[in-house]
Amino acid sequence: MIQGFIIENQTSKQRVTLGMNPKYDYVYKDDGLDWGYAPANHSTYSYPGQVGEKISMTNIQGRDISFTGYVHYLPSKVDISNYSREGLKILVRDKIEEKKGVLNSLINPMDHLRIIVGDFYLEGKPNRSIQYGQTVSENNEYFCMFEISIYCENPMFHKVKSPNTVIAGSSPGFHFPLSIPDTGYFLSTRIDYLIISCENEGNATVGGVITITALKEVKNPVIENVETGEKFKIYKTLSEGEVVEINTTQGENRGIKGGIGSATQNYFRYWDYENDWVQFGVGTTMIGYSADDDTQLDMTVKIVIAPEKYGLEDQ
Repeated sequence: MIQGFIIENQTSKQRVTLGMNPKYDYVYKDDGLDWGYAPANHSTYSYPGQVGEKISMTNIQGRDISFTGYVHYLPSKVDISNYSREGLKILVRDKIEEKKGVLNSLINPMDHLRIIVGDFYLEGKPNRSIQYGQTVSENNEYFCMFEISIYCENPMFHKVKSPNTVIAGSSPGFHFPLSIPDTGYFLSTRIDYLIISCENEGNATVGGVITITALKEVKNPVIENVETGEKFKIYKTLSEGEVVEINTTQGENRGIKGGIGSATQNYFRYWDYENDWVQFGVGTTMIGYSADDDTQLDMTVKIVIAPEKYGLEDQ
């Protein structure tokens, strides 16, 4: 059972916590969490006399989630000592109204919300403004029940902090405080790999953000998924200090850009139509890199992937 989570409005950056006990901003009911599911739509075909059908394509659709909880306020010891019985009732009522105002501004159907659960998050838009209890037993001077309904167009739980892998680079050789022995001390070690493994701890194949940095002149760099054969080649001789970023994730962020310093531009003119948007399967993916004229030793490559899950273990 999930103990608590955060709802954050991606426009205002306002956030609140929901949990199982009063230490959270809002408390949800024992049966008040519905994380929905990721529905699959299978396209099928069959031929005359066939037993059963053949699945030709599978699409994963969005999910609906909902939270039911209570707006509450527990008077502190200071409140109890400073207010009369009637004064406490007024204080609790005013605090509840104040917290309802926070929810009203947070749950805006025009804004995207991020629901952060431990190391993972979902994103979606409210299906409606927040709904409060309609009866005295659900909405009174002691508490007010509410329901939040959200549609997540991408049904996957995404990792909050994406792991990254450096295929080639320099590993630091010292840290402070630094004590230098008589035999001397190395400052850094150059590490070059032609192949390395990337870990996807989710349970779905995902894209990634691959960043190539030229330390010297690099001719036509290539990145390849060794297991699937997916690969892409940048048909350009990169100058020293030039950075190319290839985003292979699904959606509007997919693309390629590059440049030197802060000046970046679209690099699609260096992208061949036969290139693949390299993906990272569940578990370990072996990724290799190369370049023409053996110039791969003059570049560093960083890969950042965001693992995704269909559901969390403690739901």
